[in-house]
Amino acid sequence: MTTEMRPEIIIRQDGEFTSKPIILRNNLVTANIDAFGGFVNSLRIDGINILWRRFPLAEFGQVSRKRGGIPVLGPTPGPVKDTAWIEKGVPVTMPQHGTDRRVEWEVTELYGDMVVLERIIPESEFGIGASHKTARFTLLPTGVGLSATILNLEDHPIEVGHAWHPYFRRWGLEITGKLAQKIAGQDLSKAVIVPGSEIGNEIALKFGGQALRILTHTTPLNWVVWSDCQNRYIAIEPWWAGIGQGVQVGPGQEESFSMSIIRVD
Repeated sequence: MTTEMRPEIIIRQDGEFTSKPIILRNNLVTANIDAFGGFVNSLRIDGINILWRRFPLAEFGQVSRKRGGIPVLGPTPGPVKDTAWIEKGVPVTMPQHGTDRRVEWEVTELYGDMVVLERIIPESEFGIGASHKTARFTLLPTGVGLSATILNLEDHPIEVGHAWHPYFRRWGLEITGKLAQKIAGQDLSKAVIVPGSEIGNEIALKFGGQALRILTHTTPLNWVVWSDCQNRYIAIEPWWAGIGQGVQVGPGQEESFSMSIIRVD
């Protein structure tokens, strides 16, 4: 591998705010993006806040600032069997849900309705292998589209994963369709995992009487529904990874993931 690497990354605490937010806006949609961690801090569609917004701790009582918005989970969102999480020859524990949300991303493109963030994942970052990751946030006529692409910079395959972790504001939210049937009566505080093969790549929601959809380009391995504070938010997460079920990316190859949240009329 001949790619020039950036200096060693600095991994900060969950929920830390260090960037000036990037505001994307069109006629109907406003999104607040943070280049630190690649977060969507907030999303407003036709004047309605769809997400539980990220707040610094002192700004909103005792609500943890690491809850809210749409965190990005990677370079793998959870444990992948047989992946050597080694740093400088020493086994280490990967931060929960990976390091994407704990580092500063570089803003490489910025327009009124779109921003592109990039980062190098050095080989030393838990031994997953050096890679280049690009995150794109694009406003759509009635929502927002998110995409992530991982390019393998190694001369051997690497195993990666990806997920997004949107926190939907509980007030006015109704989960409908197949997912509603799957989670009925379940304890969401323990995370309900529904195989993507059972419900596909589209989740139906209603918010304040408006119909919403979560759409993914490919069917995720799992949909994860979870909340530790159900009177405030519910997370509905597409995961393209699981224990022993990471995504293999060949040398010089790339893998892409995408999700959109839109209002449907």
